[in-house]
Amino acid sequence: MHKIYTTIGEHAFEVTADSANFMNLFANHFSSLKKVPDQPVDMVVHIHGGYGTPLVTSDFSITEESRKLIFRRDDYLIDIDPDYHSANLYVYNGLALKQAFINLYSSFIVFHSWGLLVHGEYVVNNGLAHLLCGESAPSVSPESDNPAQILPDEVVLIKISPEGIRIFDSPFGHEAAAKHSCGSNPIGSVHFIQQAFQNKQMKIGRTYSLLRLLDTVFYWPHNTEQTKRVITMLRQFVHATPVYTDYFQKNKTMKELIS
Repeated sequence: MHKIYTTIGEHAFEVTADSANFMNLFANHFSSLKKVPDQPVDMVVHIHGGYGTPLVTSDFSITEESRKLIFRRDDYLIDIDPDYHSANLYVYNGLALKQAFINLYSSFIVFHSWGLLVHGEYVVNNGLAHLLCGESAPSVSPESDNPAQILPDEVVLIKISPEGIRIFDSPFGHEAAAKHSCGSNPIGSVHFIQQAFQNKQMKIGRTYSLLRLLDTVFYWPHNTEQTKRVITMLRQFVHATPVYTDYFQKNKTMKELIS
């Protein structure tokens, strides 16, 4: 049995695997802690290889069997105990492992009403994180003098609490594991991006903002209570955060867009 510990957001996980290969595959995507956490972990996750087939379709099913919640796809199966203290991941390969863990973590934070995973990326400018969603976003070179540094996460981790909204460093992007930390920034704004012939920014209302953000949430709805939690958190999100539709010229920079 192989074991590591990892932290995502404010949550610690104990992760075990039957094979060194799958443990290494996990460590390639999610950084491991150098020592055992002082406090009890939030969840214990067991990884099992040899499940399923290559992904053929995006079809999935969610069922409850023997008091466990079961997420099933061609290339992985997740079973989660009712209180979200432990889970098993049965996976076909490394990609399936990463996708299964993202799905597990999304369900975990929704269950605890801690926050959401959303499809997009973000920039940090003057200490504030700006969430970018939509078809594309203007890039910012890390070598440039532009203080708006783009952080290319495909899935963005957002904490939503009465104390405020924060975007956390996430291990869910293409190369995020190497740079992943537990840092976070308060959110400044949300931008739905569309390319156009001229720059234009329009603030959008809360109801429409909520509906557009709902489309970006990485989440498999499996019961009414969980869906209500997602809606409640999004409602809190749009009440606390300005949301815009941004039309921009492709040659413009992110600094110009969010200024």
